[in-house]
Amino acid sequence: MPRVIVTTDEGEMIWNEGVQASDFEGEHFCHALVDRVGWAVADAESTWHLATSEPVRIDPAFRRPRNQHLAAQRPGALAA
Repeated sequence: MPRVIVTTDEGEMIWNEGVQASDFEGEHFCHALVDRVGWAVADAESTWHLATSEPVRIDPAFRRPRNQHLAAQRPGALAA
């Protein structure tokens, strides 16, 4: 079966859908397919932008130690 596939430049598959020539006889299918391809391309682009952007540096002074965060969420947990 023929397939429409959208991948990132790194080869990560974002979307993969099987299609047949007869699917294109319906106007609704054609419009819906274009929408799905558009969303998949946008997702692939945003994945690329995330992978190529600089990591966010968080000032250690603003970080809360992980175990304190978890203890605060558990009722009856001992305070650190």
